[in-house]
Amino acid sequence: MTLYSIVLFLHVVGALGFFGGLAIEWLELRQMRRATSHEQLREWLQALGSLGRLVGPSLLILLVTGMYMAATVWPYPWVGVALVVLFLFPILGIALGGRRMRRMVKELGTATGPVGSALDARVHDPIFIVSWRLRTALALGIVYLMTTKPVIGHALIAVAVAAVVGIIWSLPLLAGRGRAQATVVTER
Repeated sequence: MTLYSIVLFLHVVGALGFFGGLAIEWLELRQMRRATSHEQLREWLQALGSLGRLVGPSLLILLVTGMYMAATVWPYPWVGVALVVLFLFPILGIALGGRRMRRMVKELGTATGPVGSALDARVHDPIFIVSWRLRTALALGIVYLMTTKPVIGHALIAVAVAAVVGIIWSLPLLAGRGRAQATVVTER
């Protein structure tokens, strides 16, 4: 057994943890959107909040092992592209949904009973799903880079294509959000 094989193993474990976290996040977002009471919503928001205990260390393992392999074993340009995209994941998660999630938790407070319409609208904010879809598409783009090991130009194109796929995948949600906001404005 070599140091490289241990680092590679940890890298794969980090990737498994990260993709597992994306799968769990998807399930939790679905359940959160189905919650009809404050108690149910609180339970799913707490579960979603604890997801960082899996995704955070997994992402850290991916970054550390990826940087080690980039410096010692894989001096290929695609690695730099993959590392930059990995650094974007926390930003995309927090910037797109983090503040909204904190606002929702604050609004939820210790309330009980059925979820009101204002809180329900926050729960169904499509940005949570858009963030998840974009991060999932980019993660698959990184897997593509790892398996094909392209030159820098192709690596940049692959990541751009992954981002476009994530955005296109999200367009129906964003279009629906625009219609919903227009409806609210005209009803006032």
